[in-house]
Amino acid sequence: MKSLLLFIPALLVLFMACNKKGENYARTPAGYRYIMHLDNPGDTPQAGDVVSFHVTVRRDGSDSIYYNSRSQESKIPTIPIPTAEEMQGEPFPPHLDLIMLLSPGDSATVVWELDTLPQKPMGFEDAKEIRYTITVVSLKRKADLEKNTDEVKAKVDEFIAALGQTSGPANLQTATSGLKYLILEQGTGPATNPGSEVSVHYYGALPDGTLFDTSFRRGEPLGFVLGEPGLIAGWTEGVDLLNQGGKALLLIPSKLGYGDQGAPPVIPPNTDLVFYIEVVSVN
Repeated sequence: MKSLLLFIPALLVLFMACNKKGENYARTPAGYRYIMHLDNPGDTPQAGDVVSFHVTVRRDGSDSIYYNSRSQESKIPTIPIPTAEEMQGEPFPPHLDLIMLLSPGDSATVVWELDTLPQKPMGFEDAKEIRYTITVVSLKRKADLEKNTDEVKAKVDEFIAALGQTSGPANLQTATSGLKYLILEQGTGPATNPGSEVSVHYYGALPDGTLFDTSFRRGEPLGFVLGEPGLIAGWTEGVDLLNQGGKALLLIPSKLGYGDQGAPPVIPPNTDLVFYIEVVSVN
């Protein structure tokens, strides 16, 4: 019995040594080595779902951190899970292949062996591997995202239909700039002002109701500094009308949108735009 008891710790030491070298790591569906750190019960992502996560990137097993999402001032990384068609037969990259195995609260590290690649990523030319440690924060289901999108679409369609009537939508207002807006809820939080950091959910459509872009399907509002260059004037003016928690419908004339140039191939030249917006946060 004494010899057996001595033998068991020896096996444990051997197992731990092998595991540290990665020889007993599990494999993702695409074949990347990974090891779990936290494994909670729960659902894993499917195509069309949206996952928010934190990631730490290291090289060659070093403790030195190349990138850490927690140290960034920007919002938490969020990614929609693509379909097989969208991947066009290509395997998932290592971080995404690992995310597909994780539930909210799970944490794991996946290893990308760079020597197997014909060309190494920029900045890692002399590295043998990259290690991604990922912690999943939240999972938003495709069905829930589509439900939210459909509910907003109904409001936009009703607004467009009312615009086509002689009387127009009730309580529709027109700014001196030509922007037409219908405030559904003013919001009770902080007011938006130029220079404010805001996050906004939106649904954008052409005057015939054709959707050209929406944050609701991505499950993540758009974050930006109000008044920063690159945003169309009508959008900035519309958001500036609301407080945090506010909701509105906008009819943005072409001159306050993309004007004579349009935004090919999605938005033709000289096209008015319809938006539903929700101000999620103001800082």
